[in-house]
Amino acid sequence: MNRYRYLIPTFIGPILLILYIPCYLLNGLLIRWGEEFFHPDYFIFIFCAFAAIHGAMRVCCFHPAFSKAYFNWLVLTPWDSSKPLPRGPVHLVWVDLVVLGLVSLLAYPALSYKVWIIPSVFLGAYLLFLNIALVMQGQGDGMLISVFVAPFLWWPYGPWSIFPVLLMLYGIAYWALCKQIKEFPWNTGWWKDNPVQQWKLQAGSLQQVGWPFYPMLIPDSTGISLSQSVVVAGLITWWVHSVSFIVGFPFIKFITTMFLLFLGMLRLVLYETGMTYRAPISFWGRMFTIYWFIRGYDRVFLASFLAAINTILFLLLPIWIQWPSWILHDIGVFSTLFILFAMPPTLQNWRLTGSYRIPPRWIRQKTSSTTKTPDQIFHRICSGSSS
Repeated sequence: MNRYRYLIPTFIGPILLILYIPCYLLNGLLIRWGEEFFHPDYFIFIFCAFAAIHGAMRVCCFHPAFSKAYFNWLVLTPWDSSKPLPRGPVHLVWVDLVVLGLVSLLAYPALSYKVWIIPSVFLGAYLLFLNIALVMQGQGDGMLISVFVAPFLWWPYGPWSIFPVLLMLYGIAYWALCKQIKEFPWNTGWWKDNPVQQWKLQAGSLQQVGWPFYPMLIPDSTGISLSQSVVVAGLITWWVHSVSFIVGFPFIKFITTMFLLFLGMLRLVLYETGMTYRAPISFWGRMFTIYWFIRGYDRVFLASFLAAINTILFLLLPIWIQWPSWILHDIGVFSTLFILFAMPPTLQNWRLTGSYRIPPRWIRQKTSSTTKTPDQIFHRICSGSSS
């Protein structure tokens, strides 16, 4: 099979010529007459569209993660990572340089020094879809590093850092791609899975478990670890810090405050407090019995409450502490995110040990709609697994 035959999308080239050449010639003719039909900068859209589509197709046409038929066929062959992929390489080759060079030469009369945008858009689209393919098959290390490096595209050196940083991101993605290819096939992870856990997940997704077990049917997971909380909170804070130099600090301060408060409420929604899992006694029952704090239930609100207090505190700290506002803002964002991600209880711990009650209406609905015989449950699980 010709390994380069898919490298140039066959339908994009003619469309580019049909759109560009007549418009460019017409525009040049009108300029001679003292008119201007298109501003030269408008032509950049045509070439950027070509570069973005070509970069996306360079991954989608070659990576087995985007083609189920290609993946299944490749699994059945004696192919291994020491041989080139039958459909063609996923990484960039000299043919890509030739294509980008020809397109850049074609665009130079209209774009002049802005022609560097075309390879940058190509690399950006290529890296986006390549990282999606890496994450789809469980290779998230490269994407994590890329997420950390990506803000250097615009900060602190502005547009001049875009292309060098994209080349750096390509090196990271290439390393992750080589690591992923060596681990092919990628569908063997289920060999190590606990079959009982898989049956629980399948039964829960099919809603074949009745009350009172369905509310407690959750994955056997320890939740997000302490180190993962630090990494995720640090990455989000780093992105907020770098984006603030583009949109302005006052605007990003308002957006992050709203986002953090929303994230605190979202945690309560995910824990389903007040809906499926309610307090042992009602609000008025607490008032009359003077039992205002129920430790086994109210602990689920503690993380969201402390996160909201921490967010408001760091908004007011610049009044008393003469530090740069952006330093206090970044510390507040990181600490609030860390509280929301790392503070107990985990979802599993809350579901299994929380002092909550399940409303009778929910019990009747779930019991009537999910109660099945063991044979029906087994048949549904098997049919779901086979599909």
